Amino acid sequence: MSVVHWLGAGLSSGAGIRELARSGRPLTLWNRTVEKARAVLAGLDAKSAARVEAFEPAALKRALAPGDIAVSMLPAPMHPEIARICLERKAHLVTTSYLSEPMRALNGPAEAEGLSFVNESGLDPGIDHLFAHKLMADYRASAAFDPGRELEFVSYCGGIPKVPGDFKYKFSWSPVGVLRALTNPARCVEDGREKKTARVWDAVSRLDILGERFEAYPNRDSIPYLQEYGFDPAWKVRTFVRGTLRLDGWAAAWKPIFDKIPTATPQDLEKLSAELWDKHAYRDGEQDRVVLFVELNATGGGRPWARHLALDECGSGADTAMTRLVSLPAVWAVEMVAGGRAPKGVSGAPKDIAEIDRWLARLGAAGISLKTA
Repeated sequence: MSVVHWLGAGLSSGAGIRELARSGRPLTLWNRTVEKARAVLAGLDAKSAARVEAFEPAALKRALAPGDIAVSMLPAPMHPEIARICLERKAHLVTTSYLSEPMRALNGPAEAEGLSFVNESGLDPGIDHLFAHKLMADYRASAAFDPGRELEFVSYCGGIPKVPGDFKYKFSWSPVGVLRALTNPARCVEDGREKKTARVWDAVSRLDILGERFEAYPNRDSIPYLQEYGFDPAWKVRTFVRGTLRLDGWAAAWKPIFDKIPTATPQDLEKLSAELWDKHAYRDGEQDRVVLFVELNATGGGRPWARHLALDECGSGADTAMTRLVSLPAVWAVEMVAGGRAPKGVSGAPKDIAEIDRWLARLGAAGISLKTA
């Protein structure tokens, strides 16, 4: 049986690591701090086949064998380096991060070696893609399907505190990543037209879902996902937004931060990050919450068709909602690769409906409830 090499034992990894360790599949957990990695495995059955190693790229390179599977939970900029090591050692790769251009550039070499480099296999990106493909398949198979109808698609995801405070947010890892993400421009479709947003906090809107009011803003570039999700270029798309979900009142609470970001230097952001971590990090035992909502509506030309898939999960301690929803899909991607079901080359989350149904069933088996309508 091939060995799984899990890289990184941070806050978003624990549930997946423990799931793999309990499965009996040979597992090596790599982390810069060995003691932290051992703490993640503490309390598991002594028969589990997990071992711990200090992470260093050269050591990983020596340990990887042909057919092994590396799961990189390291910072996204490190994934191409890990992918090149996997390519040289003829090992497969799984990540939970967005596909980058350096990763896409490895598609040909990976495919030629018969290797699977599966990315976007986490929460967002990851489970959100599964929901989108499932809704599209259901719509195409329905009696309401008509290429001439107008479509509205939204996909919103957010990690939020279970108990809102005045700040309307809590950090489970370094705030600098959140601050930098706020500087990214966004592109989506609104009112049938492409819309660009230079500063996402200028595009915050109110959103009522699941019986609760939230705030939301567009995230990154939504436009490429029209093709990814199978929208025909000839269709009339009124709305297409992939975005971030926040608690109601978040924009007002964060206005002092928005005012600082445009002129902040990298050093300023690091200092602000440290201050925010000190004041607004999750404390021991404090509950987190993850809400994911994906909806597709078809109007005009007949009876309206509207469906959504959603999650609303809470957790705390070593079993946070974010940990489960980010790392468990990475385990399912490992199983897909090990079972020979993953495409060769560089890919994202599954598009095949049979595989998507398999992953959605795993959500239920993990005690994660789907909300549908």
